Amino acid sequence: MTHIKIATKPSRIVLGTDWMIAYPNSSKWNILPASKANTLLEKAVSLGINAFDTARVYASEGILGRFIRANRIDREKVFIISKGGHPGLFFKNPKPISNQRLQEQLETSLKALNTEYLDVFLLHYDNPSVPTDEIVRWCLNLLETGKTRQVGYSNFSLNRLTAITKALESEGHIPWVSAEFNCLPVQNERWKGAQNISQNFEYLQFLKE
Repeated sequence: MTHIKIATKPSRIVLGTDWMIAYPNSSKWNILPASKANTLLEKAVSLGINAFDTARVYASEGILGRFIRANRIDREKVFIISKGGHPGLFFKNPKPISNQRLQEQLETSLKALNTEYLDVFLLHYDNPSVPTDEIVRWCLNLLETGKTRQVGYSNFSLNRLTAITKALESEGHIPWVSAEFNCLPVQNERWKGAQNISQNFEYLQFLKE
């Protein structure tokens, strides 16, 4: 593929990338082989998708970064969302979220993606033992680095994200909120943390507002 032109604004559809590469010694995930990742990325771009969601724990940041560089895509026309602070693959030997860990993973993400900034950096998982005002401080610290244009969070409880969102809005920031939803009861162990739409209309109402 030669030089790719992408619309300036982020596309309404965001392409997730947790399927791009198989995790070592794992048979629990049906992952698209890395050799086919570029083909899918090319197809997505050809359809007008310029927004991509990745994370430190996905191990796909490098694939996305190399794709953007190899195809000489204008960084200002790509919308990159990444996440940090995941407790660990399959939650084995979990490492709780912390300010230092978030800062370190932001730097690592930038290097893997070969970019000087992210459009959005999300806190991947909450640490309920940390007060919400401390989480707010961590978010503001991330913004102060100038290495992410926006912050947000995923996999937070409704009560916690409501409090954090109000605090960040009072500071002049509108955070991003990412949540997994299923229309049917969750059976797969992988998605046990996802919100069930049929049982959580309050969460949907919050996102709507």
